[in-house]
Amino acid sequence: TLSAGLHIDAGAVREGSFADYRWLRMKHVPAQMQVHLVRSDDRVGGVGELGYPSAAAALANALARATGTLPTRFPLLDPGA
Repeated sequence: TLSAGLHIDAGAVREGSFADYRWLRMKHVPAQMQVHLVRSDDRVGGVGELGYPSAAAALANALARATGTLPTRFPLLDPGA
């Protein structure tokens, strides 16, 4: 379910605190992913944080394929977008 987003009502934010904000959780990240390692001369870095931000891109691509429109802002299902 796509639920994350900041909602504005009559110029005021409806979420009163982070406790009211529906964050994307690790349980919402796809169960399987493909990771391609690319040879580079850059410094070694982490890949443990890979899954969380890539979920937004995967959802945007799925929405684009399903609707034929290209999302240009988040939240993806913002009724005001």
